[in-house]
Amino acid sequence: MHKKMERFKYGNFEKKILINGLDIGLELKKMRGGPMFNELTTRMNFKLDCMGKNKPECKWINGLKYYAYSV
Repeated sequence: MHKKMERFKYGNFEKKILINGLDIGLELKKMRGGPMFNELTTRMNFKLDCMGKNKPECKWINGLKYYAYSV
């Protein structure tokens, strides 16, 4: 039971759980990780969506090989 509670607490489920179109695991991770996790996932998804596309809104991110955060 403890293992199941830990998985729920951190959003680490064995398979993706969608409710009303929301990925519950991802939403729990966003809440726990806060803005930094949300920024990372948003930027990675944008990079993947723009990969190989020549849209004007993709130009800046397609030119990036690395993106770094500093503390």
